[in-house]
Amino acid sequence: MNGMQHWGQTPARTWTSRHLARPGSRLLAALCLGLIAICADAAPAKPAQERATPPLWGLGVKGCESFLNTAKGWDQGVDVDIADYGRYQDWLSGFVSALNLATGDDVLRGAGIDGAMRQVRAYCSSHREADFFNATMGFVRNLSGLR
Repeated sequence: MNGMQHWGQTPARTWTSRHLARPGSRLLAALCLGLIAICADAAPAKPAQERATPPLWGLGVKGCESFLNTAKGWDQGVDVDIADYGRYQDWLSGFVSALNLATGDDVLRGAGIDGAMRQVRAYCSSHREADFFNATMGFVRNLSGLR
């Protein structure tokens, strides 16, 4: 068909989640996040009364209760929870990678992603009203001294 695509036809290549599984694509995403964080850090500061809370996206905004339910299902081998737990782990990996790039340091101090997930789970167990972002950030702050 002379290379033109018509309505209703699927293009020869479509963007799918497997593209994110390619080696380097997660690194590229982490680099982009780090660059954004560095640029944001370089921006002139606004007075406290003008600063609005920046928007947060992804699983970081989910509550600890939701994460704990997913972790329990992961422990029990529930397929949907295994997949969701992997998504939490991916979110944490990207977040930590961006912080590492922005700070030029290993903010987990060698604890690794599995160790961080265990620490976030422990935090959430005693702070069920918190969200996944604050549980993660609390652990990172304790290890790295970030404010």
